[in-house]
Amino acid sequence: MKKMLLIGNGVSRLQDYVIQYINDWEDDIWIFNLGYLDFGKRATRWSGHKELIEVVYQYKQFHKTKYIIYTNEITDIPHNQFSHEELYDSGYTAVKQSIIEGFDCYLVGFDLGGADVYSPGHEKLNKKIWQKRMYGIYSKNKEVIHFIGVDHTETFKKIRYKLQ
Repeated sequence: MKKMLLIGNGVSRLQDYVIQYINDWEDDIWIFNLGYLDFGKRATRWSGHKELIEVVYQYKQFHKTKYIIYTNEITDIPHNQFSHEELYDSGYTAVKQSIIEGFDCYLVGFDLGGADVYSPGHEKLNKKIWQKRMYGIYSKNKEVIHFIGVDHTETFKKIRYKLQ
């Protein structure tokens, strides 16, 4: 099966063994928002906030990188397969798109609302809807979604309990 490493911006990706995992990765890599600063030269896909599109595109041109830019505005993602809410969340959208394309998904730095490498105070934002979406896609695709660096078992148990 094809493999996709999706590198989120959660601080768990800074753990030594996760850094080594990323460094050893040889297949496709999807990055988000300011992740291009650290992984832009290795990534095959980028998605994120529309205010970053121009700078990410300029970085891509300058460094002659190979990543495809996926966004809510200008994208290769067929919108008819996603609701507006799903397109609003780049991490969820990337996981879903990867599954649609037949990838086995390995997620690092998907801290489900924890601290962010680039955005101080990000952990103070309400991420419950994002957690709920991630639980929903994970619960239906456990065989192809693998979290590296963070065990989300307890978070998902709480979400499952609230949904019942």
